[in-house]
Amino acid sequence: MADFPDRIRRIMADVFGIEPDVIPNDAAMGVLEQWDSGNHISLVLALEEEFGVSFDVSEIEAMTCFEDVVGGVEQKL
Repeated sequence: MADFPDRIRRIMADVFGIEPDVIPNDAAMGVLEQWDSGNHISLVLALEEEFGVSFDVSEIEAMTCFEDVVGGVEQKL
């Protein structure tokens, strides 16, 4: 799944209301201005809906950067 990170980047961009190309691989909650606690929950819900997965509280709290989000979703598939 070569475009898997790009797929997640597009979902993040949609949730955050920005263009996908402004989300770098090192994007992180608190660093990317749009990635606040409210948008974090919206992101998790969008990922759960898109991929048909469910995250528990500890997994949600651990997904604080782009790479962790990608890894968290990959572990569920």
